[in-house]
Amino acid sequence: MENAPAAIIGEAKGLLQLGKNREARDLLLQEGYVNRLVPEIQNAFLELFAPSQELLNEEQTTFRKLVSQQPKIRFEAARYLCRQAHNEINIKREAWLKDPRTVDVLLAAARDDEPKTLAEIALALAALAGRYYQDLRMYPVLQELIRHSAREVQWGALRGVCEFYQCPDQWDVLIPFLVSRSPAKFKGTIAHAIYTGPRELRPFNHALLRKALLSALVKERVPETKLGLIRALGCVGDGDSGLELKQYLKETTDSEIRKRIKEALKDIQERIE
Repeated sequence: MENAPAAIIGEAKGLLQLGKNREARDLLLQEGYVNRLVPEIQNAFLELFAPSQELLNEEQTTFRKLVSQQPKIRFEAARYLCRQAHNEINIKREAWLKDPRTVDVLLAAARDDEPKTLAEIALALAALAGRYYQDLRMYPVLQELIRHSAREVQWGALRGVCEFYQCPDQWDVLIPFLVSRSPAKFKGTIAHAIYTGPRELRPFNHALLRKALLSALVKERVPETKLGLIRALGCVGDGDSGLELKQYLKETTDSEIRKRIKEALKDIQERIE
């Protein structure tokens, strides 16, 4: 098979022989961690790519602090990791942040019993998924964290789940935050994930998601969030959604919202014709 692990590993080795280290690394990450979890390819990654010096340095410092008996030290280490994950991408940061061994450490730290530390870990995972690579091992952990009682932990986990477009149940996990009394930024982030995500992976046939978006729109009071929800509906709405938006258009006098609704209606019409 063309996409069998042996073929992918062979292709990666060929790239390494040509001096294309980054391409080889990204191939193994994509095929072993992002598209699916394949132990053979994961083992090949660990064999072919030794830990960078940057990763070794973090193992001796930050990673040790993450398992400290002192909550304050663990929190500071988690906050440092979160900041590094959000900082400007460069070669040195990529050398240890775009490495499954770093994800291993974060996943272990996601069992911490301090909400503020968990919040930093969740945000770090979200940043790694959004800016480096979507390691599927993160997804079940983010699903667990999103059910945490602390809003700050939920927030980081929600941002992370929004990055995993390849997961079929992604939107089912997020819908409860559209129909509940969640903060506006939760709803706005979900809407943003819909209209900025890969077009080929948009949930065009998800009736429950459309219903949740409409429900959130009617109840939402923050104008910016309303605009995002309308734009998301324009991306995934159907004929019934269009009728709901037309009714909402009649009821609102806000010029920006009216303009966005008209744009969404045009997008829906062009897609369903």
